[in-house]
Amino acid sequence: MSHFCKTELQNIISDMQDLLDMVEAKALLVPELNSSMSLTPGINSDTLTGVLPHLSKSAEAPTWFTSQAAPNETPSHTTLHFSNDELTDDKFKQVWQKGEAIVVMGLLPRFGLQWTPQYFEEKHGLDHCSINEC
Repeated sequence: MSHFCKTELQNIISDMQDLLDMVEAKALLVPELNSSMSLTPGINSDTLTGVLPHLSKSAEAPTWFTSQAAPNETPSHTTLHFSNDELTDDKFKQVWQKGEAIVVMGLLPRFGLQWTPQYFEEKHGLDHCSINEC
């Protein structure tokens, strides 16, 4: 269960929208053009740069937005996948020490938890939760 302060949530949503608008506007810019050149009459890179939203420090663009990914490719991290049976303690320690992303399938029976909203409501129903930049 999650608990949100309306003001914080509205600020985060606004910052996220500003971030999306900034990325979309930057996608319209062609880096090779100087400010005097234009693909569309009356619109140059200076015009577009001027309309980019000003973001708060808490909503700066993540570094992966600025990476040079292929145009149709979504930037992401490489993730290692293991089944619970094949992941030994030694393998886990090696991955953990490197700080690599990992997905382990089939862990739920090992812990005996019911991974349902009802379980979390019963177990953590009175706890407060704030989610930022998720």
